[in-house]
Amino acid sequence: YILLSTADKRPYTPADEINTHVIEWLDNRDTDDPFFAWVHYMDTHYPFYQDGEMLKKIDADQISSAEQRNVNRLMNESPEKLDEDDINTLTTLYDAETRFTDMEIGHFLDALRERELYDNTVIIITSDHGEALGEHGGFGHYKALYEELFRVPLVIHVPTQASTTIDTQVGLVDLEPTILDY
Repeated sequence: YILLSTADKRPYTPADEINTHVIEWLDNRDTDDPFFAWVHYMDTHYPFYQDGEMLKKIDADQISSAEQRNVNRLMNESPEKLDEDDINTLTTLYDAETRFTDMEIGHFLDALRERELYDNTVIIITSDHGEALGEHGGFGHYKALYEELFRVPLVIHVPTQASTTIDTQVGLVDLEPTILDY
């Protein structure tokens, strides 16, 4: 099912609400059979809104709701009108969204540990794209091949394998066969 939140003008459900639903689903499964869960967080996508609490966590000044709405509107409708202060505000909001999402991923992983599922679960964390915040004159995820748009994290936790870092470039196109191999 699709969850939507309108509390803060987001066209998607915040990560903490998604966690509530997916953890409830985990708790209500009536089987110990293997499962596949796609947990898709959208918080680091435009528009960027964050409350004062998360801004404090990244040591940022408070940003009013009106200012958040204004810079998000400009980013979408008239990016050429964004000044340096606006771009700094967008970057701060994006950083806060990233911190929030990271924290919620941690909460989800903790929930797996509490349910004794973590040590028995393949976990993949990645993204479909990055966000431009004024680099090369672009904003959002416009059609361009700049590193800030296509270089994304890829973390794979496989309980039976030791940690390793791969220094070569990989593509998300390889993700499906990798999942199927596991």
